[in-house]
Amino acid sequence: MSVIAGDFSKILVITNEIEIRQNFEQILSQSYELLFASSEDIGLELIRSDCPDLVILALTNIEINNIVLFSNLSSQPETAIIPVIVLTTIAEPQQWRLVMEMGADDVLFFPFTEKELLNAIAIRLAKQTAYLAYTQQELGKLRENIIKFLPHEMRTALTGILAASDLLINQGSSLNWSIIREMLTCINSSSHRLLRLIDNFLLYAELKALENNPQIIRLYSLHQTNLVKETIKEIAIKSAQKYYREDSLVLDLQDACLQISETNLTKLIEELIDNACKFSSEQTPINVNSQICDNQFILTIKDYGRGLTPKQIASLDMGIQFERNYYEQQGFGLGLAIVKQITQIYNIKLKIKSVPTQTTIVSLIIPLAETKKQLTLNKKTHISNCFSRPTININYSF
Repeated sequence: MSVIAGDFSKILVITNEIEIRQNFEQILSQSYELLFASSEDIGLELIRSDCPDLVILALTNIEINNIVLFSNLSSQPETAIIPVIVLTTIAEPQQWRLVMEMGADDVLFFPFTEKELLNAIAIRLAKQTAYLAYTQQELGKLRENIIKFLPHEMRTALTGILAASDLLINQGSSLNWSIIREMLTCINSSSHRLLRLIDNFLLYAELKALENNPQIIRLYSLHQTNLVKETIKEIAIKSAQKYYREDSLVLDLQDACLQISETNLTKLIEELIDNACKFSSEQTPINVNSQICDNQFILTIKDYGRGLTPKQIASLDMGIQFERNYYEQQGFGLGLAIVKQITQIYNIKLKIKSVPTQTTIVSLIIPLAETKKQLTLNKKTHISNCFSRPTININYSF
């Protein structure tokens, strides 16, 4: 293990070939800080301690199925975005494609030129830099929205609680029961609003933490919900009742068993019905339909309200609210942000179509649940495929 100092990005080269190392020192040391490791184990230690900007994997006499670098990188959020370039003598598409599927960002085939190597490195580093810049920009927007809107949301709920409780404390003895009940209802609804805001923040943080944890996501994907027709009906009615809009619901539902937990299915419907109620007038219907097509469950929620522009749909995220200067809005824009996170975890397709001032149609395309027989068969097939993959020996040489 050794380090050669350069001026710019840090590159880890994993190779047990002295000739490859010497060539890399000659080509890259003037522009990059180089770290060298003779094995994957040593390389992983350097990744954890030095966090390189790029990894180049060029090991000799190793079977591709035995490479552990990719799984180790993807299992940790802080290393999952590190690009990896693999050097190989194998030019057969089926074989090097396996390397790409395992997580490699690029593959170079020996012999390659100095220009090809430098271009590959520059492209990967540029993409990583652009991604990090975009992430920082999005975080900046999020911070700005939190600072701008969160205090308002919490203050609105707390103001209702304080105003009603102050009235009860100071004038409670002179108030009749109907006014007292009205004040208690105000306290209750404001408390629920504040609780929901806090709960949604915690849920959003939990879902975001899962993005770079494939093991947990795989466990989530095993969840199933049976007989969803009644579940969807009950959730839709309960959600609409908060806005006294249960009469606006027009339900046309089919039954199915879905590949999603009941808790997360409930959250999806709650948030979508909540938005449909908030952004459409009481006199308009809210259509909730479901159908089964091509082994998929398609749930559609349609309202006839404010609508969204294509730009607004593309910008949906936590803390994003539109036209707040013109409309009073409850919530913090967390609802659809949570919906997007849940759909990503369960491989659900989310489609939003809208005509401003007219209508919004939100569709969820949810996989049908596999039967126990199918799950067993798929598991056996997966295990069989793992053992039947061709063994690929990589011998590197210039």
